[in-house]
Amino acid sequence: MGVAKTRKLAFEIICAVCEEGAKSHLRLTDTFAYRKDLTAKDRAVITGLVHGTLENLRLIDYRIDEVAKLPAAKMKPKLRCAVRLGFYQLLFLDRVPAGDAIRDSVELVRKSGYEGLTGFVNGVLRAAAKKTEWKMAPAAVTANLPDWLYTRFLQEFGKKRTREMIRSLNGKSPLTLRVNTSRSTVENVIRFLAEDGWQAEETLLPCALTLTRGENAAPLEQTAVISAGLAVVQDLAAILSVALAAPKKGDRVLDLCAAPGGKTLHAADLVGESGSVDACDLTETKVKNIEKNSVRCGFEHVRTQMADARIFDPEKEEQYDLVIADLPCSGLGVMGRKPEIRYRVTEEEIRSLACLQRDILKNAVRYVKPGGKLLFSTCTMTEEENEANAAWIAEEAHFMADDIRSSVPEALSGGLIGENCLQLLPSALSDGFFISVWTKSEQT
Repeated sequence: MGVAKTRKLAFEIICAVCEEGAKSHLRLTDTFAYRKDLTAKDRAVITGLVHGTLENLRLIDYRIDEVAKLPAAKMKPKLRCAVRLGFYQLLFLDRVPAGDAIRDSVELVRKSGYEGLTGFVNGVLRAAAKKTEWKMAPAAVTANLPDWLYTRFLQEFGKKRTREMIRSLNGKSPLTLRVNTSRSTVENVIRFLAEDGWQAEETLLPCALTLTRGENAAPLEQTAVISAGLAVVQDLAAILSVALAAPKKGDRVLDLCAAPGGKTLHAADLVGESGSVDACDLTETKVKNIEKNSVRCGFEHVRTQMADARIFDPEKEEQYDLVIADLPCSGLGVMGRKPEIRYRVTEEEIRSLACLQRDILKNAVRYVKPGGKLLFSTCTMTEEENEANAAWIAEEAHFMADDIRSSVPEALSGGLIGENCLQLLPSALSDGFFISVWTKSEQT
């Protein structure tokens, strides 16, 4: 008996993420790149199965332990992943027939070389399908977060904001495009997308659109809009960060940790051909990705360089009107897109990343011209990585705060911290993101 290809591919990705340390978004991208036979619907089903299982992993394991004699933690890796996938479908997907979910999970175990355990899997899943009353799970388990992280969120954001954030993290992340306004108009992009089966609607920002996939829509990367570089997939918060820094026509911009290049391309769009953007990153692969995206969008005034942002480059000292320091971080703000992050990040790693950011910022502030601007941002929500390093910029680097309050959309203004910092939590509008904008004193 065969296994539905969507479940088989989802199972393989889940195994790679849970048991081999792979990243879900990269495995999904690679799978879709080499499996040309997959329809748009197939892709959506696979993505839903992978994200749904990973997002609910802690609660799923808790439920497995309620009905299985062998705890999930002690199961063989592929057996555990097959059971988890089956439980996700049984507990969270009403539209999936229980028999199909059970049958395919059993077959996945059989094809993984565990013929002798198929009866066990069948029994556990059938018991779950019949069970109507489940134990009340602890709050952190229901939230699908490690205890320490759930406690931290409660302490920093309170019960109401934490509950709203978790609801968003375990929901569907918004899909947003930024229109390259120097190459097209919002109206034309909406029309072109409709021709490829996508519905686009305007958002809080004039250059941003939220997308809804039509039933027979072409893969987004194959649409005319993306292929021709008329727009770029980018989260609303990331778009807002460059908009708040507001580079002008003719400005010279440096993007220190640029890959895959979303902020580089936004800056290039705003500064125009009379300006320039130098985009740097650590590896050749990342730099080539920036180059590919810049060529696709037709921005010849983007220059790339492989460079370690921790190492000071004297040739860059006080050369830039704007330095973009969107720095490596714990990524807690994008858990909705990369659900495994919540199970991998540690408090020690957060402290280490905050130190790494400080090392990069010590160079970044030196690259800004007197009177120029610094954009410091992250896609996370921890005080060490965000407010503490922002305080260093003010107190030790002696940069002045830019007043961004009037430029922040009202729907996001609840995240303002003082006049120049914005801490967004994951929501139906955007990822979790920290933005701060600074000006270097003319007095040097």
